[in-house]
Amino acid sequence: MSTTPSKSNWEVTTNRYVAYFDIMGFKDMVFRNSHNDIYEMMKKIDRQIMINANINWSDVKDKLIKTTTYSDSIIIYSKDDNYNSFCSFAATVASLTHDLLTDAIPHKGAVAFGIMTLDTDNSIFFGRPLIDAYLLQEELTFYGIIVHSSFEQEIFKKNYEESSVIKRYLCNLKNGNAFHYTIGESVPRRHPIPVQVGTLIRNMPAGDSGASRQVLVI
Repeated sequence: MSTTPSKSNWEVTTNRYVAYFDIMGFKDMVFRNSHNDIYEMMKKIDRQIMINANINWSDVKDKLIKTTTYSDSIIIYSKDDNYNSFCSFAATVASLTHDLLTDAIPHKGAVAFGIMTLDTDNSIFFGRPLIDAYLLQEELTFYGIIVHSSFEQEIFKKNYEESSVIKRYLCNLKNGNAFHYTIGESVPRRHPIPVQVGTLIRNMPAGDSGASRQVLVI
């Protein structure tokens, strides 16, 4: 597990924006590729995470974003719930999902908002928004990042609904289609997607864990 460095001016427990990313087909990739190939892919993902998390999106000197990665999971946290944190969080999530798709790394995820504890000194990380984001991304049958209702309320509070990175979209879910806000790029049913991603998806076995593979075959 790797966690971005702790900053002393971060409160341990406060309201935060939280994103949960799941790299799709990871188990099958491990079985079907060499250990070194997976290691190189994970290093590429880690570089993309660190680059995006360290961009100063809001012209604020303070560090507003932290990340944690473990195996095929990426978690992004904001420092708090102020406007600069919100903007930096949304920009980081949007930029990361773009970079992952560009690198032909299929993923899905969700963002949520609420009280979150980040105790890096004791390696304690928990809160409702992390659970909400995880459970919501489990319902997705497309590649992209969906917005939980807790985060949607923050979009309106921050007057961010017309943002270039947050769009309302008819999303493919396990129980049918529904309109949700999404962050960054999304890959819907029967929609053109990058050739590299299409090739990777076609090569996934039919039983790809956690993904509705047939939704994305081109």
